[in-house]
Amino acid sequence: MVTKNLVLVSCAALVLSIAAAQAGPCNTGKSAQDAGSGPTPGHTGQTIGSATSTNPEHPPTSTMNRTTGDIAASSQDAQKQMQGQPNFDNIDELLALGVASVALGDPARAGAALEHLKQAAATLPDRDAKEIAQIMAAQLEGMTRLGRGDQAGALAALARAAQLEARRPKPIARPYPVKPAGELYAEILLGTNDPAGAIVQFNAALARTPRRAASLLGLARAASAAGQAKLAASTAREFLSVWKNADKDRPELAEARQLAQ
Repeated sequence: MVTKNLVLVSCAALVLSIAAAQAGPCNTGKSAQDAGSGPTPGHTGQTIGSATSTNPEHPPTSTMNRTTGDIAASSQDAQKQMQGQPNFDNIDELLALGVASVALGDPARAGAALEHLKQAAATLPDRDAKEIAQIMAAQLEGMTRLGRGDQAGALAALARAAQLEARRPKPIARPYPVKPAGELYAEILLGTNDPAGAIVQFNAALARTPRRAASLLGLARAASAAGQAKLAASTAREFLSVWKNADKDRPELAEARQLAQ
């Protein structure tokens, strides 16, 4: 049950990160800017395949749904459904589809998305996009392994993703991948009862994207779980400073206030 809940929460957060980045910054009059928001320098929006579609539903997903009634019997079946159909706009959507499929208990579709990401990592002509696809493939592999209950394999894959990310230059604005690999690895370490390891990874993530809200709150949680009350409080106060203009009813604010005491 703990692993299942961890998968659901982590996948939901990851998909929301991707969706927010795809939509762009949203100004509702109550700005809650996160460190790393804004345009992505060097983002290529690499397309995998050249077909386009006016279907408002995600093209490959809608095709797969019509073909199978939302059910794919195997990863091979899911891949066959994708072949020859309008393909994904970019690698962000592959990652989003994969992690959403893990959360929905659809390993066949998650596996098919992972295979497409691996193909992108091997074949994209742009070096920058290829490196990012490699990181995303490792992230999705980690989440699919976690969904299967393979905790050791999941942590190994997520550690590999964080290592690949650490070799890249620090982002200038929004991080890319849009869910930093080090941050995701830290969140899973914390969720698998390794707060000390999570602290190390959250600190590494913050070194790449200073004052990023998700990493600050994660570090505060990890420090609290590790019994480091002073670190938890100071980090929670920094999070509250970053989110000073956020909507007042956000649950993260209430949690951070509790940690800051």
